Amino acid sequence: MFVVEDLDGLFEYLKHPTTYQTDHLGLTLVERLGIFDVSDDDPELNAKIQQLHRRRNELDPEVAGMPAEVPAYVGSRVDD
Repeated sequence: MFVVEDLDGLFEYLKHPTTYQTDHLGLTLVERLGIFDVSDDDPELNAKIQQLHRRRNELDPEVAGMPAEVPAYVGSRVDD
């Protein structure tokens, strides 16, 4: 579980080299991945986070396809 203060902080986390390393190593090992976003004050949060993922995928297109390799994946998607 990760908690960030704002969307700028989330984007910094998403594009940090350690996050990329974790994704490249970890997503090849998991069988089930669940991602969800929670906010008590922003009904548009999901759309905003999807946009951050799109920006990240533009920086590293290889990342975009990685969740598709996980056998059971539910949660935050950029193609919804």
